[in-house]
Amino acid sequence: MVSLKAVSNSTPLIYLAKVSKLNLLKKLFNEIIVSEEVYEEVVLKGKERGEPEVYVISDFFEEGFIQKEETRRPKRKSRGLHEAELKAIGLCEEEKIGHILVDDKEAFELAKLLGLEPWRTSSIILKFFELGEIDYHELRKTLQDLSSAGYFMTAEVYELILGRARS
Repeated sequence: MVSLKAVSNSTPLIYLAKVSKLNLLKKLFNEIIVSEEVYEEVVLKGKERGEPEVYVISDFFEEGFIQKEETRRPKRKSRGLHEAELKAIGLCEEEKIGHILVDDKEAFELAKLLGLEPWRTSSIILKFFELGEIDYHELRKTLQDLSSAGYFMTAEVYELILGRARS
């Protein structure tokens, strides 16, 4: 599966770094592309705020696994979506990349409508389990760590993920 590229929005990168799982993205993709806005939000503003995960994420930019791409103005407008989310979707379309890492509900739904394959942070963690990169105990702990770090996940989603892992 490592021959794929993906475009990422900010939230998956931030939270995967917070729970020390960002490195596992290399098991799913050979390259992650982000817009300039995502780079600014994650790296530049993260450094200003003193966020510890920014240094882990910065290392991935330095090694070239995560790359920043210039994007044009989004092709579409959508109430409820930030420009960075629209640009991430636009980057998928421009670069003909089918996978997008995004947690925002509206962006997730728009990506699906456009024929993209959106992945939420929680589903990425489940994929790590399915690939054998983490065991069931680590899956549970990682989901709990995500929640403790501020990632919003309903109890229903938490149980759904654990149920899929048990089956």
